[in-house]
Amino acid sequence: DHEVAKIPKKYLKNFRTQTKQVCFPFDPSIIPQITSLSFSKAISSCSTQQVSTLSKSPILSKMAAPISLYLLLLALFCQTHLSFSTTGPAIDHSRPLSISTSDVHDLLPTYGLPKGILPNNVKSYTLSTTGDFTIELESTCYVQFDQLVYYEKKIKGKLSYGAVHDVSGIQAKKLFLWLPVTGIEVDENSGMVQFFVGALSEKLPAKQFEDIPVCKGNAFLRADLASM
Repeated sequence: DHEVAKIPKKYLKNFRTQTKQVCFPFDPSIIPQITSLSFSKAISSCSTQQVSTLSKSPILSKMAAPISLYLLLLALFCQTHLSFSTTGPAIDHSRPLSISTSDVHDLLPTYGLPKGILPNNVKSYTLSTTGDFTIELESTCYVQFDQLVYYEKKIKGKLSYGAVHDVSGIQAKKLFLWLPVTGIEVDENSGMVQFFVGALSEKLPAKQFEDIPVCKGNAFLRADLASM
């Protein structure tokens, strides 16, 4: 059965024997009670037989013209309303979207960063709409790049396209000192990744960070150093 609008009770007294149900509300005051969707279905469900039933009543025939005009305007309004409601907001494809992946390594390339700047033992991460992020590792560990790099269990910073600033939780060993890594920037033209370590900076080829590195604990690190 199609969803239709009931005739208000004040009309049923005179016309109960002529029709029990019509496709249109006669009283304009009840129109706001009908949703645009149900109204559209009611209009589309009108059959030739129902229209001919209405035409048999003299009083209903006199009301047909204003009702038809009313329905035409409402139909146009409903179609316009539905078309606007189904149109989504415009998306700026020049900027990365919010979090849509459970793996932070897959997120990094969408920001122009190599996935290998983070180790393989990432447990979880959060990223706000302003770019602030927190990454939690399974445990603290070390990765041997050109220098030995230490990752704390929790890493924080601010992410933007091609760069990470205000980093905390990463340290690099320079000679006998452990210095904080405070930022990372990618130079796409030269294919280099620049690391800001303390008051210094160093550029390394981006190819070194194409693969996700295996993060090793202290025991593995001591074994590797002993074998050198």
